[in-house]
Amino acid sequence: MVDLVTSSPSETQSLGLRIGSWLPDSSILGLDGPLGAGKTCFVQGLAQGLGIPPSTHVVSPAYTLIQEYPLNGQTLVHIDFYRLETLTDGDYMLFQELFENPSHILVVEWASKFLHKLATGFLQISISPGQDPNLRNFSISSTSPHYRELLNKLSTHANPAP
Repeated sequence: MVDLVTSSPSETQSLGLRIGSWLPDSSILGLDGPLGAGKTCFVQGLAQGLGIPPSTHVVSPAYTLIQEYPLNGQTLVHIDFYRLETLTDGDYMLFQELFENPSHILVVEWASKFLHKLATGFLQISISPGQDPNLRNFSISSTSPHYRELLNKLSTHANPAP
């Protein structure tokens, strides 16, 4: 597990950018944190780190549920479970199809609601606000060896939490 702190929205985006640039293909990220914690801000940086141009408007898919952003031979699929209370059979089939596509990089906000039913190996990122309104505490972990190198890079190249 790697614990980090950002002190501004631009630092949160920079952390996302760094992780996006190190992210292995076919990755799945689960984001959790309260409303306003910075999940979408993080995804905006992640998208840039993956190579999506900064001019692309990356937004929360809270009302559309899924937002897709094409990139070189892959697609960033941004999912938001916030408004879902349960997964219907149709929901499950749709998500399963997305999760089984090796050309997708998936980022799921409010992941703790259903991600464990759809994927076994993913990068879990928990974000919590700090005492200062701009501080964000990140706890990043995974049980999958797919993310071992990324976690090692984060632990040696990022500013650790105090």
